[in-house]
Amino acid sequence: QLFQMDEDHRMEDENVDEVDDDRLTEGEILKVIPLDEFTESGGKVAFSDDEDGDDDQSTSGQGLPDDSVGTLECHQKDVFAVATSGSRWMATGGEDDRALLFDLEKSESEPVLEITHTDSVTYVAFNKGETLLASGDMSGKIYITELSTLQRRIELDDCSDLEWLFWHHTSDILFAGDKEGLVWMWLIGGNGVAQSKIYSAGSGARCTCGVLLPDGKRLLAGYEDGNLRLWALKDQSHVSNRLATEVNTVEVHPTQPIVAAGCISGDVYMLNTGSVEEPWLKRHARFPPLPPPPKEDRMEHDEPVVEGEERDVESIDSCVETLAFGGATPGANRCGSNFIAVGRNDGTVAVHGMDQCAPRFTYRNDSGQAITRVRWCTMGATVPPRPLLVTSSVDSFVRAHDARDGTMVKEACCGGDSVLDLVVLQSDPVCRLLAACSEGSIRVLQIDEEQQEQ
Repeated sequence: QLFQMDEDHRMEDENVDEVDDDRLTEGEILKVIPLDEFTESGGKVAFSDDEDGDDDQSTSGQGLPDDSVGTLECHQKDVFAVATSGSRWMATGGEDDRALLFDLEKSESEPVLEITHTDSVTYVAFNKGETLLASGDMSGKIYITELSTLQRRIELDDCSDLEWLFWHHTSDILFAGDKEGLVWMWLIGGNGVAQSKIYSAGSGARCTCGVLLPDGKRLLAGYEDGNLRLWALKDQSHVSNRLATEVNTVEVHPTQPIVAAGCISGDVYMLNTGSVEEPWLKRHARFPPLPPPPKEDRMEHDEPVVEGEERDVESIDSCVETLAFGGATPGANRCGSNFIAVGRNDGTVAVHGMDQCAPRFTYRNDSGQAITRVRWCTMGATVPPRPLLVTSSVDSFVRAHDARDGTMVKEACCGGDSVLDLVVLQSDPVCRLLAACSEGSIRVLQIDEEQQEQ
């Protein structure tokens, strides 16, 4: 099975409430959809397996190859998000205002649910217990779907323009941030929202990103005005640290009291978070953006848009798009958690030691187009297994680097379609990845031992 996942991606069982079918209402817009009905409604679902050889390798209108081992054409427009839960569930969200749910034990090509939104679906996320799916759209509407019944449990319409969305890592608590600077928390009960809280500093600056700390009791939020706020979930108190420019993304170390904040200036700040009893946000390192390439080496799209006008390359092109600590992603616990990978809008990737300003290694793609995701994983039966850093880009390529020295292991192209999200499916015996692409497709990419030895 192309979508088969390893045991590192199995979620731990948790005690959950029994589902009460009597509480379901008739106004649900979720529905079970046979494949023929879905196709007639304008969608297209097609799955192809290209593992048998290169003879059938497809190319896009741009002449770029499709190096995937399988393609699932499931949305009518760009796919913005993909998520998996255990070895059974996969969800996608698209520009066509739909989220799709797949039960991989039944079919790898036919969705069992279409969730209709009123705006582009930018986030899909499963809870820890593998019982609920949250799908959120740009307008701020969030639907909570029960996986056991394929029915909607809750509709949340509190947010004003959704900026981010994720679940608590042990409880059925959902978090979200919006354009008005609010951080929302909902405790999802068996019959609806059991409790909700709002975390607000009153500034009104857009809350651009958020991440839950490993203690499960604090949440770090980044804001458009450059503020970082570390919220205590219980009493809604916070400590803060203001950075020079807008915070675009935040990440947390899996075992140490360290967080990283990436800004639109291209700077990455490392901060210490203290403890639950004595929280703080103290800076201890800053990683600046990489120097721009010589002018003669820049791509055409890097030149000023208006003749005679110079663009601020640092503030536009160097924006930090994605961060990941080694060991912070499933299957990557042996990658070396003292390193952080940084992907920027200018097509650069840098790996730093947490206390080292100079990067361990860097990479710049030829196109100069944005890096959308960085993911750590390990692969192979050797002891220790070979660590990989996998990156995706708007330029259609997914690239795997040896995380120890930056050596390129493989470049896989997605047929000219931009890669907007990336998930590690498995890491042993082969590394398999899910790429959410523009033009409506999900692609399965593979890296194996034979390719690593080349």
